[in-house]
Amino acid sequence: MFTTAVPLPSWFLRNLAWFSGTHVYDEADDVVYADSRMVAVHAVKPERRVIHLPRRCRVEDLVTGRPVARSVSQMVVIVHDPVTRWLRLSVRLGNVRADGRHAIPVARKVS
Repeated sequence: MFTTAVPLPSWFLRNLAWFSGTHVYDEADDVVYADSRMVAVHAVKPERRVIHLPRRCRVEDLVTGRPVARSVSQMVVIVHDPVTRWLRLSVRLGNVRADGRHAIPVARKVS
């Protein structure tokens, strides 16, 4: 899309992303940084948010190291004060880890 009307409102860009098939993590006007293993959400307005994850995964707080949720595809975050949440996403699919590398199986002694 090309436009000379700037700045475009966030709801317009979010709807463009959604209609094009791009994954939308957050429906609020928050700053979101994400890749296959991490999501960071900076929220300013106090309200309830639903963070939509691209797949079912285990979620861990990167700052505290504490688990947040197991096997979820979305999570609710309640914001009271301005906050930035850094979350690690991890999932194991058979013998392949979320980062695409193969997990090394432990060898067993066969008698």
